[in-house]
Amino acid sequence: MKITNGVLFLFLFLLITAYGCSSARQVEILPGNGGTVAISPRDSQEARDKAHILMSQTCQGRGFEIIKEGEVVVGQSTQTHHNQQANLGKNKYDPDYSSYSSSSTDTSNKIEWRIEFRCH
Repeated sequence: MKITNGVLFLFLFLLITAYGCSSARQVEILPGNGGTVAISPRDSQEARDKAHILMSQTCQGRGFEIIKEGEVVVGQSTQTHHNQQANLGKNKYDPDYSSYSSSSTDTSNKIEWRIEFRCH
């Protein structure tokens, strides 16, 4: 069976894209004792598998126990929206003259899923 370059490229692209959609990173390391890892997205088995590798490396293969896991606020994101409308008419005394402006600000927490663990 002959595989064309296009099929090979598509396969590699899908493989890299699927693998690159999840992540795990060490937030706190207590060598040989435990630490904390963050995963994204939180419901990804692939991210959890990566976290288990990091935890195992930190514990130098001795095994580990997950103490707790959950969402942690790591910052805030603020967006401000402005809206301005005007019907200028002929001059400011014209009955058709009107002006309107509004502004709103939304602030939300930035969160990540963290897993705290200790080595056996």
